[in-house]
Amino acid sequence: MILTTVPVPVAAVGWIIAGLGAGLGFTINSIAVLDDAAGTVGRASSQMELGNQAGIAIGTGLAGALVATMGATAAGLSGVLVVAGAGVVLALLAPTRFAETHPPLTPPER
Repeated sequence: MILTTVPVPVAAVGWIIAGLGAGLGFTINSIAVLDDAAGTVGRASSQMELGNQAGIAIGTGLAGALVATMGATAAGLSGVLVVAGAGVVLALLAPTRFAETHPPLTPPER
């Protein structure tokens, strides 16, 4: 039995906080990308959507493979958290890599 001792109100508050964080993150990400797109909003939004969907698909696939291999045990679910943590680290490091090779765009003169 995994996580059967967590009270329902604690779980509900946890999901509320997670949903708030995800909602703020996606909104801020979208605003930042589209604000910097200058004349290529369509291209930027399609690349952003492709990245979002690819990240979800890859993360879900890896997590599902871990649970299928190790079972719904503490070790299997810990592996899922490790995969999620690795995704977070990669997401935090990616902008620093691209910032070195691609200087920020300057908006066109109006």
